[in-house]
Order: sequence, then structure tokens, then C-alpha cells
Amino acid sequence: MVFWLKKRQLRPDVSERGLLAMNHAYTNSNLNPIENYSDQDDTAPKIFQKRRLANDVRREIHVHGVSVAEVKRTPTGYELIKDSPFNKRYTSGTPARLSGVAKGSEFVKTRLDPKGLLSVGINNQCGAGLSPWGTYLTTEENFLNVFARGADKDIIGDKNDKRLA
Repeated sequence: MVFWLKKRQLRPDVSERGLLAMNHAYTNSNLNPIENYSDQDDTAPKIFQKRRLANDVRREIHVHGVSVAEVKRTPTGYELIKDSPFNKRYTSGTPARLSGVAKGSEFVKTRLDPKGLLSVGINNQCGAGLSPWGTYLTTEENFLNVFARGADKDIIGDKNDKRLA
């Protein structure tokens, strides 16, 4: 998606530069050259027998997210502006400062940030688009297979609740 903006309006006819924003929503482990589940524990409950090793987890953390790149129009198409300060990569491990009503709320306080001022990561991100005020929005509609906490803690148990990353 390329946004050409001038005076907060989408105007591809007035600028030679824009931002290309790309969601990295999904990974297909069948296409991964290295198997994701590389440790087998036959003594664990069936859903936890295949455990992910730290390198597998880190690889997936870095392939999900959003990339933003500044591009310029050329006679033959578009070209990346390699040293642009707008070029960014946001992953499942990128910290972000919270603001507005969410900042400091009990709902966003975690073990990693008991004050509720930071969130860590951007994951999946299937949906995206241009807001009415000219910004890029990216969203995810689900969190299945991402979190395993809360009510299932009694099912998982302390023995199987291991952080391998």
C-alpha cells in the first residue's frame, strides 16, 4: 500500500515520494526449511508433546509484524530510499509505548510491565488500511494459537508451562 500525502490528503499526483506499508501476517511452517517443532516430550500431555526450541520461537517472532519503507517514483516504477528515517520493521518483539485511555490501565499491566506503559509486539496483522486522517492502521482480528494463559493454566500445569525462548 503506497500513501502519497500532501496537506494530509491522499494525493498521488503531487508527490514523488510515499510510504509502502506491508503486513507480515502469517507464516506457513510447511514452507519453513527447518521444522518448527524440534523437541519431542512423549511424557507431556498430547497437545504439549512437540515443544518449540528457542531458535524456532525467535525466528517466528521476527517474521511476523509490519514493515514500512519510503519509496520514490522513478520513470520505470518505484525505488526504495535506503537511508530513510521512515524505514522501520515492527515484529512480535518490538516494544511500543501505550497512550490514551489504555496507558496505565489495569487491563494492560503485565509481568513484563507492571505499570502498564508498554506493550510488546505486533502479531499476525491481517487487516490494514488508510484512516480518514491519513494514517496507516493495521489490525488483527484473532489471537488463536498465540496465547495459552488464564483459565487453561490448571490444564497446562507448572511442569509443562516452560518458557523455552
